[in-house]
Amino acid sequence: MLPNTRLLYIIGNGFDLHHHIPSGYAAFGRYVSDVDPSLHRLFENYFSFDGNWADFENTLAHLDVDLILDEASTYLVSYSADDWSDAFHHDYQYEIDRIVSSLSDGLKKRFTEWICSLPIPAPSSCQVPLLNLPLHSRYLTFNYTSTLQKLYGVAPDRITYIHNRAVDLNSDLVLGHGVSPKTIASLNAGADLEDQDTRVTQANECIDRYFSRTYKPTDRVISTHHAFFNSLSDIKRICVLGHSLSKVDWPYFALIAENTKVYGPHWAVSYHDEMDIQSMMGAFSEFGIPAAKITYAHITDIHPET
Repeated sequence: MLPNTRLLYIIGNGFDLHHHIPSGYAAFGRYVSDVDPSLHRLFENYFSFDGNWADFENTLAHLDVDLILDEASTYLVSYSADDWSDAFHHDYQYEIDRIVSSLSDGLKKRFTEWICSLPIPAPSSCQVPLLNLPLHSRYLTFNYTSTLQKLYGVAPDRITYIHNRAVDLNSDLVLGHGVSPKTIASLNAGADLEDQDTRVTQANECIDRYFSRTYKPTDRVISTHHAFFNSLSDIKRICVLGHSLSKVDWPYFALIAENTKVYGPHWAVSYHDEMDIQSMMGAFSEFGIPAAKITYAHITDIHPET
């Protein structure tokens, strides 16, 4: 067995940020503002939002549905209107679909463009010293960038891109909030659909589809990568670099903890601010990992050695 093959690295966005790659969601907000101001205005108008794009993915679950319906109601023309036009059969649904499609498919398109535009430094131009990353270790990355391959020379077959990799503008990146659409009541729930205006029914269905389109389907992602997760029983050490352990990703960590319990590996976890450690400790407690099995350090102080 090659050295370090029993070592697993888990990579989060803090890894790219450490290498001065401007991959924070705040930078994405500025990108949208520059290239698509109308989409930027839609986003800031239809979410309970304080202007902080750093929580972009979680924000997607908090669409202001009432505001959308209220503002679009001008397109819901009475059938008895003197100036009735056949176009009025569809204008209301079209307006709502325009908004929610922009905030789902449109944002995802811009996100993919932005990720593809991020500059990945070469080893010779990197502004920080490279970390000691063994080439034969296994890597699970939550990032969409090719930093591990381009900057560190890690072979693609050593890397699992859990949310897919931005290869080109057609890449299907897994992006979204963690609130299951099954827990969000349909606007048509309880309505008498035979009596309800068909335009209202169809518009409500557009809203329902929004929450499905913007949901990060963790269970489906795990199923897609079941071979990777099932291969972890021999892991003896896990290094977490630049991952904040956000709650939407807890199912992945819980599964890793379960599938590596044979050897009870030691976890070395990087933190950006000491205030982050408390919340990380709470997360690892949820995963059933004893505190004695975890050490916390800055990203530059985490090494492959046990």
